Amino acid sequence: MIIMEDNRSMTFHCSELSSTMFHKLYEQKKTNRFCDVTLYVNNKILKAHRNVLACSSPYFDSVLKHHKVVKEQLTVNCLDSEIFNNILNFMYTGEITIKHSNVEELLKLADHFILTKVIEYCIEFLGTKLNLDNCLFTYFLTQRFKLKHLGNIVENWIASHIDNICDGEEIGRLSSKELQDFFRNKNFILTTQKALSLLSKWVLLDIDKREKYFDKLVRCFYTNNLEPSEVFKHLDTCILYTKSELCLFRFLDYLAQNNWTLSSFKTRYEVLQAKYGQMTVSDPKTQDQESIRAEKIVVTEKTENNSTQNVLSSVHVRASLKNKKRLILKKLMLLGLKPSLRMAALKMLTCRKQRISLSENEKEETEASEDSDEKVGIKCPICFATINDSLLLEQHLALSHAKDVTYKCSICSFVCQYHGDYLNHMKTHFSGPPFKCDYCEYNTDQISKLITHRAQHLDESIYQCTFCSFKCRQKQNYVSHMKIHTPEKNYKCEHCSKAFRFKQNLEAHVLTHSNDKSLTCDSCGFHTKYLSHMVAHKRIHS
Repeated sequence: MIIMEDNRSMTFHCSELSSTMFHKLYEQKKTNRFCDVTLYVNNKILKAHRNVLACSSPYFDSVLKHHKVVKEQLTVNCLDSEIFNNILNFMYTGEITIKHSNVEELLKLADHFILTKVIEYCIEFLGTKLNLDNCLFTYFLTQRFKLKHLGNIVENWIASHIDNICDGEEIGRLSSKELQDFFRNKNFILTTQKALSLLSKWVLLDIDKREKYFDKLVRCFYTNNLEPSEVFKHLDTCILYTKSELCLFRFLDYLAQNNWTLSSFKTRYEVLQAKYGQMTVSDPKTQDQESIRAEKIVVTEKTENNSTQNVLSSVHVRASLKNKKRLILKKLMLLGLKPSLRMAALKMLTCRKQRISLSENEKEETEASEDSDEKVGIKCPICFATINDSLLLEQHLALSHAKDVTYKCSICSFVCQYHGDYLNHMKTHFSGPPFKCDYCEYNTDQISKLITHRAQHLDESIYQCTFCSFKCRQKQNYVSHMKIHTPEKNYKCEHCSKAFRFKQNLEAHVLTHSNDKSLTCDSCGFHTKYLSHMVAHKRIHS
């Protein structure tokens, strides 16, 4: 294509370039050329290009490393590696084949990796192929993935074909939880005879496993909506109650609790109550474990220990920073400490290296000695503060004693290393309490508050970071800044072992443990739990 701009220049646009480039990238993927990310899916290795993954999926765009060039290895707990490979190929070619055998897994992957086009294709496929053999499967997919528009269409279609669906085979394959949701849907109107026949038919298909769900399912029917004549006729004629006394007792007990007159069944109910009355109904949460599918896609960075970990509890891609922190601390201590403290720092780091290099047989003794250190505590050689861990002691030395000057008086030439000494010195300049500001009428009972207030009148910064050029006037800003340089993480997750320096990072992490997707797009119904994903999604509509 040629776009004429003026008599002196011409602009050429090759419309085939983008498709040709993606085709060549796809060919490179098939031969593993220039691939810089390795995906481990159900014991199968798949290789791809990070740029393609990041461009196609906002999820991968947020989790893949971008600050340096590195070959990444990720583990994805998808049950079917072939379906995941189909998703991967779609990112390169824009082509995907959808069948009833793979649409559920495709929706799960597309929902997690925010592939809106694949979700749209799945919705179109399910709506076009809707029939009596798959309408319930489609309906529960729409509920599970919150496909509201398609869900309304399928729900109305089922309501108009309810009799044929109840007589079909698909309803017998529902789990107890799905059948319970089916009975509770107010749009699915069933007569008393049809509802009770459907319940008994479902239990009879596998009476040994399903009779324990009968009590929970029969309680979906409100007794006010049941016809007594139809109920007792059903109890007299249905074969289920001759095969399972437990089901008969649960039904009669439910009617008795709602003040029904059992008439001819009263004597039988009393006999069954003596036999089954002491049995407790199992917790519905434990009953439905058979029907719970693995809905959560888990992506984690591939490590040496991944081979022994088959189940992971959260979505995370994490880099190991422990060794980096030790190296940073080592440099800070050796370069920042005054000469009298360097030997102590070297000794401490040497001891840590020896502990790391211990053989497996000696690890138990080392762990026991570390536990005793935590109970007794280690004293700082300078200020004699008691620290419970040797790594925290190194951190304390680096943060508190890295330089000779920490606090400097703005009135005189006094300097000191300790905050307490600084506060005591400032009391010599201000009589009190109450301590009065020498610039305004402000006064307070605490010298520390006066110093913070007085700093507002001065251009000088009281607090200066010992690791960088950061300066500030208020202590809380200084403390918050120093968390950047310290490995200590006080905000711990209740669901896993991860910890964070800042509260907002913990709050963002806790979302990975939740399946509640509270953010919904107003334009298309897309839902997610991450604000960043929603922002990225809304760019599609703009």
